[in-house]
Parts: sequence; structure tokens; C-alpha cells
Amino acid sequence: MSWNWTSLEPRKRADSGGLQPLRFSFLERFARRAFKRLNFVCLVAHSWVSYLPHTREDSAWMKKTPLLYLSILLLSQSLLLSQQTQPAPNAPKMSLFEILNKKIPWKDGDGKTRSPEDLEEIIEQHKLWLSSDKKAGTKANFFKADLRGEPLNDIDLREANFSFADLSGAKLVGTDLRGAALLLTRLHGAFLIETELEDADVVAADVAGAYFEPHSLPDLSKMARVQNLYDVTYNANPQPLYELGTKFQNSGFFTQSSLVMGALKKTEVLKEHGRASATWETCAPKWMLTAAQQQDRKRIGANCRERFWEFSLIRAELSYVLSTVMFDWTCQYGTNAIRPLLLIFWFWLVFAVVYFFWLRLSPQPVLCRVYPQGTDGDTNAARNETVTYDFSGKKGGLLGFLHGHAKLVRASLGFSLFTTFNLSFKELDFGRWLHLLTRTEFSYKPIGWLRVVAGFQSLFTFYLLIVAVLSYFGEQFK
Repeated sequence: MSWNWTSLEPRKRADSGGLQPLRFSFLERFARRAFKRLNFVCLVAHSWVSYLPHTREDSAWMKKTPLLYLSILLLSQSLLLSQQTQPAPNAPKMSLFEILNKKIPWKDGDGKTRSPEDLEEIIEQHKLWLSSDKKAGTKANFFKADLRGEPLNDIDLREANFSFADLSGAKLVGTDLRGAALLLTRLHGAFLIETELEDADVVAADVAGAYFEPHSLPDLSKMARVQNLYDVTYNANPQPLYELGTKFQNSGFFTQSSLVMGALKKTEVLKEHGRASATWETCAPKWMLTAAQQQDRKRIGANCRERFWEFSLIRAELSYVLSTVMFDWTCQYGTNAIRPLLLIFWFWLVFAVVYFFWLRLSPQPVLCRVYPQGTDGDTNAARNETVTYDFSGKKGGLLGFLHGHAKLVRASLGFSLFTTFNLSFKELDFGRWLHLLTRTEFSYKPIGWLRVVAGFQSLFTFYLLIVAVLSYFGEQFK
């Protein structure tokens, strides 16, 4: 059971420093509201057009309007149903303290469901074991236990065994885990806020989405072996993460330091986007908000003019999209120098498939091979040769049919490869070096829209190559 963020009451602004609920981007909300009103518009338009006089030629088009309306209706309803479920108006509201300390059932290492009272008994026995210098009581053993979402705040769990346990979403605020065994522990979304982690064994622990703000850090040699360091985040205090990245850098763990710094940058971008979303909820026009959002606005006493198209909101949204697409998806803010090279490889294959179908289905020639003057002993002027093949099967039957398609596949792969490496900088000319690998000197000349697509492919490749070099050698993202 994970923490239901939507039940926080009251909702806090992103700049208040509190724990934040998940929110949709304002562009997505705009699309949802637009689709919701499109149902009514389509229904009225269809009813109005049905009563208009029309000819026999119009009847075929009129028969298609119900199908068009039904398609738009299904699309809009699918978007609306995917929206977050709002609590019932009379449902009891839970405070932040109640959420953090809500007791829920859990499962032990054998898969048996245990009650919260059993957990309290184990914790009391562990406290007795610690206070008696390991002479009385029993050491807490949560090996392979399922403790998702469990409230373990401000509890002394020193030297407890959490190996292979699932602590996803667990509340560990102020918990003492010094010397605890967290080997291969799942800590997805766990709250490690003011947590004591000194001498804790965190080898291979998965901290994806964990709120990492501990009071003390574990040993660096063990912390360096933690999984998904790039996906760790923080709620209000970035200092522990920054100190961890700095210690990694000073101790020679350069890869781990880069991952932590990238996580800091990603969290900063997400928080900036969250602040823009909170501003949108406060200042957007009422017709673009759901009923629950309008009630939230009245409850918190928001009183501001409707300035939805304010430039700062649009700039924040565009900054979030560009940062995510251009830096997070491509190189994870400089932490992954191999990903841009892999993207270049996949772009080569994807564009090769696009070129194959383009050349195969285009009724007119869109690609030419240009042979310079004097090629193969020819003293005539340069000549152009269109890339076309006979697919009718008349020349050689099935063998000729397959042979023509094989040539087209080779041409598509070759054109995509030459377009990918159509890069040059002063004396560095990758395209020229690639041409030297062919037996005959020639170049490709795209025509029409194919030339535009090839240009975009070259730009994408050039950008990804720069990002790969900067991620490996530079410090621009840090």
C-alpha cells in the first residue's frame, strides 16, 4: 500500500516546502477540459446538421457523422476516466500527521499477513534487545518482509535486518537505522528524512524515487553500490544529496557523483514545474478547472485575477519540456554518455525504415545517386542516377522480386548512414571518410520532402554527438 498523495489536506503550494501531491501539467488539463466540452459541441452540431436539407450526395457523408461523433466521445471519455479519482465530498479528511502514522497490515518473510500489533510487538522486543545489551528480547528480523507504506517514524531499529525486504513508500522519518542490514532492500519512494544511516549496509539497495534527506550517511564504499542513484530525489532539503555527491567526487567515485548531481538537477526541474502547476491551479480560468479544483481554490481562499496566459507560466512549462526531452531523455543530465550514441544507432535504423517505405511507395523518384566526372574511367560530365527498382516480378519472377527489395533495403540503409554522418568541422569530415569506404565514388541527393527529413536526421545526430562528447569530457551539466 503506497501513500495516496491526493488525500493531503489542505493542498500545499509547491513553494511552501511541504510534501507535494502529484499534479498534471496545465497543457494536459487544458486538453481534458477541451475534450469534455467537445462532447456537447459535437452533439449539438450533429443534431443541427441532421435537420438541414441535403442532397443524395450528402447522405453518404451524413451517415459517417455518428461514427465520427462516437470516436470523439470515446477518446474524450478515455482521457477523462484516466484523471485522478477525487475523494467523495463527505469522505473523512486525513491530516499529514495521520497519513504518516497510519498503521496498516504487513507480510512477513513467509508471506503471511500480520497485523500492526504484531509489528509493534517485534519492535518492542527489539528495543529490549538493544537496551539489555543483546541479553534479553529478540532482534528484529524483517528478512523478505513486505513493509510497503508502513509508518516506522522515530523508532530505534539499530542493527535490524531488512535484507531483501520491500520498504517502498515506508515512512522512515527520524528512524535510527545505524548498523541495520539493508542488503538488496527495495526503497522505492521511501522517506529517508532525518534518518540515521551510519554504518548501515545498503549494498544493492534500490532507492528509486526515495526522498533522501538522512541525518547521517552510510559508508561511501557501500553507498556507491546502491541501485538507481539517478532516480533519487529530495523533498525540501537538497544538502544531504549535494554532500553525498561531493564526497563521491572527492573519494574517486566519479560515476556515482555524476549520478547524484544529475538527480539534483532533475529534481530541481521537476520542482520548478510543480511550482508552475500550482500557480496554474490558482490563477487559471474557472472553466478550465474541474469541480474539485474549483472547490480547492475556494477553500484556500485564492483571490487573484485570471492570468492563465501569463508568459511566466508558459515559459516554465516550455522549460520543463525542453529540459526533459533534450537533456533528461538524451543523456540524463550528463550522467549517461552512452545513451546518445545508442540513440544515434536507433535513429539510423528507424530512418532507414522510413526511407525504405518512402522509396517503395513514392510514385516519383525522390532519391538520386550523383557520380562525379571521371568515375570509372568515364570522361563525361557528372551524372545522376535515380534509385528505382523493378518490383513487378516480371524479370526473374520471385527471385527478381526479392532481389529488387534487397537492393532497396541496401539503398535505404546506405542513405540513412550517409545522412547520419553528414558532419564536418574544419578538418574533421566524417562524411568524406565514410565515402572512402565505398568502391565507387558517389553521393546521395534527396529530392523534395525527403531532403527535409534527411536534414532533420542530420541535425538530431549532430546534437546527440555533441551531447555525448560533453557528457563524457565536460562539466557543463554539473
